[in-house]
Amino acid sequence: MLDISKRIAEKIRTFDDIKHGNVYNLIQDDKANSNFIVVELASLVGDYTKDYESYYDVKFNIVIISNQFDKGNNTSILLNNHFEKREIDFDDYVLTSIQLSNFSEKYAATSYINTLTYTASI
Repeated sequence: MLDISKRIAEKIRTFDDIKHGNVYNLIQDDKANSNFIVVELASLVGDYTKDYESYYDVKFNIVIISNQFDKGNNTSILLNNHFEKREIDFDDYVLTSIQLSNFSEKYAATSYINTLTYTASI
């Protein structure tokens, strides 16, 4: 479960309509170009239900870096269409109740940076 950012990055690579360069679960400077996506695990907190079943609350960021504002914005919209209110079925657990909790955009150096923050449950 601690490899969730890697698994989400792998899932994004399977989306045929996302044509935004490389996808990383961590930035890899030697491979990154001006258009890429980074998935970051922001938090993973476990707890128990009143029936003593375990569950986890997950927060993750998808960061879209682009040299063109429209390209980054369109990629953000497409990714949100894939993730929000959906489930992602991995081999050993299911990421459920995925919801966009924050969106931000900024410009740094020569890149537009869109950050989508999601909450979910396992």
